Amino acid sequence: MTMLRLLFLLAAICIGLLSACSLTPEYERSEINNLVSQPFVQNKNNQPLATVAKLDASKAWWKQLNDPLINDLVDQALSHNYDIKLALANLEEAEAVLRSNVGDRLPKIDLSLSGNRRHFGNAGPGFSGQRDLVTSYEGALAFSWQLDLFGRLRSAQNAAAADFQASAADRDAVLQTVIANVIRQRAALAIARQRLQVAEQIADSRQRTLATVERRYRRGVINSSAVDIRLARSDLYAALSRVTEFELNVDLAQHALDILLGKPPQLVSTQCHQLNSLPILDAKIAGIPAQLLDRRPDLQASEFRTIASNERIGVAIANLFPDLVLTGRLSLNEGNLSRLFSLDNLIASVAGELATTLFQGGKLQAEVDAAKARLQAQASQYANTVLQAIREVEDALTRNRQLAKRYTQIEQQVTESRIAESLSQQRYGRGIETLITVLEAERRRQEAEDLVLLVKQQRWDAYIDLQLALGGQWLGDTSLKLTQTAQ
Repeated sequence: MTMLRLLFLLAAICIGLLSACSLTPEYERSEINNLVSQPFVQNKNNQPLATVAKLDASKAWWKQLNDPLINDLVDQALSHNYDIKLALANLEEAEAVLRSNVGDRLPKIDLSLSGNRRHFGNAGPGFSGQRDLVTSYEGALAFSWQLDLFGRLRSAQNAAAADFQASAADRDAVLQTVIANVIRQRAALAIARQRLQVAEQIADSRQRTLATVERRYRRGVINSSAVDIRLARSDLYAALSRVTEFELNVDLAQHALDILLGKPPQLVSTQCHQLNSLPILDAKIAGIPAQLLDRRPDLQASEFRTIASNERIGVAIANLFPDLVLTGRLSLNEGNLSRLFSLDNLIASVAGELATTLFQGGKLQAEVDAAKARLQAQASQYANTVLQAIREVEDALTRNRQLAKRYTQIEQQVTESRIAESLSQQRYGRGIETLITVLEAERRRQEAEDLVLLVKQQRWDAYIDLQLALGGQWLGDTSLKLTQTAQ
């Protein structure tokens, strides 16, 4: 009889597996494909999107800048940045949830062992006789298995798997953002130092101008007055104030970089001698909108969440149908512990239970409608995210192109302003130019030199934004370093 019941159990399991079906709608991205079918407006002919050098796809994009300091700073951030550690912890949590959903589809087996002692016979006041002490042992192995006839558990597992993939994409997005911010802050710190150097040079120049004005005043040169001295001193103090301002900017930029590297702020960097210079932006980037879907982690995360919403429709629909649960129990009972596991004492039972809800006031159907509405909302959010991604690429392409043009123009402005300043000082020294002209020439030179550095920083920001917008070549061997960091 026991063997017959076991055979019945195996047959029921096979039937359940063969008859299991899924009620989840088929996932489609047709609307998204329509959004990414056209080339970028700023790159209609699919020409290189940035400048001139060839892209080495085997390297992460920042390594093509050939700046050892950037590489070192990125490695430090990968090992110590707390945003990355937080993203890795969130990913581990999503993986644990996925494993839990996988476990729901497997049989559940419970083992219990017990023993007790009881007295038999009459004893006590008013009774005579002898009581017998009896010891018994019992062992039981019970299992239950929901056969998932309509795919509810399978759809829930698929949804958890999509959530896990979304968390992995979120991890990659955090990774990209941290790396971009490290490179952005490295450039900001270098440019802050360069602006400080320019401000110090301007202060030195105005100190020399003040000395010239004072010397002319003491000699009684025509058109020289105390007003000129006051104006020259005013400009000198304005220049010194700018020096103090840029010293503050350097310190704050250093603090921001230190935090990204996962360490307390430090006023003095151990790599000061390397921070002032920046590599040339010369990497070439190519791509079309459709590639963004596979390269940008924020788009991947949004799509995986859309897939998860689609799978949860299958869960809600399956709840409308009955569940089939197989249960079984193998039990043993024996007064002698050594014979507890004897086959002669084996008692087996197998049962199947088919349960469904007949009426809940439309609650289950409402849950199906709610799941479908959530899918529509998530799909709309995904489409909007794709549109925003395309816009970010278009904006970054425009900024890179226009800022490169503006940078060239301002460099010419700097050249002319330096020549004008030098000529005005020479003419003032010969007494054929007024101090106002000299001070105006100095002011224009300072503005031009400071502006060219500001535009330089804007070019770096635009370049990094373009890499982020396109998805770039980010991971490579970086994913290995992340795995090692997580361990």
